Amino acid sequence: MRYLVTGANGFIAKNLINHLTRTDKKIEVIGLSRSLSEQNHSSSAKILQYNPSDENEIYSILKEHKPQKIFHFAAQSNPSYSWEYPEFTIDSNYKLSMYLLNSIVKLNSNIHMYMISSSSVYKESETPISENDTLDINTPYAISKILQENLSNIYQKKYKLKTTIIRPFCITGPGKTGDVISDWANGIVSIENNQEKKLMIGNLGGVSRDFLHIQDFINAFLTIVNSNELGVFNICSGKKTNLPDLLELFLSKSNANIKVSTEKQKLRNINDSILFGDNVKIKNLGWTQELTLSNIVDDQLNFYREQ
Repeated sequence: MRYLVTGANGFIAKNLINHLTRTDKKIEVIGLSRSLSEQNHSSSAKILQYNPSDENEIYSILKEHKPQKIFHFAAQSNPSYSWEYPEFTIDSNYKLSMYLLNSIVKLNSNIHMYMISSSSVYKESETPISENDTLDINTPYAISKILQENLSNIYQKKYKLKTTIIRPFCITGPGKTGDVISDWANGIVSIENNQEKKLMIGNLGGVSRDFLHIQDFINAFLTIVNSNELGVFNICSGKKTNLPDLLELFLSKSNANIKVSTEKQKLRNINDSILFGDNVKIKNLGWTQELTLSNIVDDQLNFYREQ
């Protein structure tokens, strides 16, 4: 079995590639990345540098390597950044997806395409969000993800392609940057090491998220892949975590006297205050979550303590 993974140097894709190459010698992994400068993969994975704006190059890669499955993680995936660069976000996320699908059609291939979308496409809700719930576009990033999903659906209907849409919620773990868990873990360890005096935070009140450890994500994702199911799947814990409760958990894990202060630069308008998913669909495939929120916080704190 040969898998092709786009965005190979991204947090989720890199962890997935390393897991695959460690655990199953029958699987050959081809990773695609814009740059090889920060490569950190198992030696058995073949990582190729490519131009995601070159449709002919993408076609040639698929023609040469003939993957049975494509895991399309490559994206501009920062919602805040998408407000600064909306055209780049929409254009790059949409076009690469289209180039991959076009290449599958041209090759008349039976490749199964896994389109990685996002929980950002959902409307906030006080109840767990299922795959059939209302979608809501409130960032250019969300627009780009809806476009990717629509492309996937259109090509599936017109060309009978095998496509599956994955909507991850907040996936985190050691090595993740740019999310609240890594930010707070790094800040607390800096205080423990006497490098900082206060933990700087942003919005807390009324904000809830659904956090899942990267290892649980990988197990859920591969459960879906091994099932060969089509359609749409949430990957999430199914649990709502209020940010004030998350902060208390962090503070309880440190022996330092942590003082907390709100930083103006970290305050932002929250369009989706409450987002947590319904994971019944992946549970019905046999997946079980193994790591708790406490495990996530421990792993992140220990990651920074070991740096």
